[in-house]
Amino acid sequence: MTAHFKLVFICVTLITVLTLIASLYIGIFVKNPTDAAKSAMDTCATLANLGFGAMVGLLGGKAAN
Repeated sequence: MTAHFKLVFICVTLITVLTLIASLYIGIFVKNPTDAAKSAMDTCATLANLGFGAMVGLLGGKAAN
């Protein structure tokens, strides 16, 4: 693996994990969430899903080479 690939993969993984943690934090620790909190939680969950898809795509593209 090249250094550039590792850097991109680590960045995508880090962003994915952080957004997943943020979504879980809002869902677990916010009592009576407002509409804004629910929207933020949904946005973080969507970003986590997109990040997972990006990781799968990066690994699949790397395996194809």
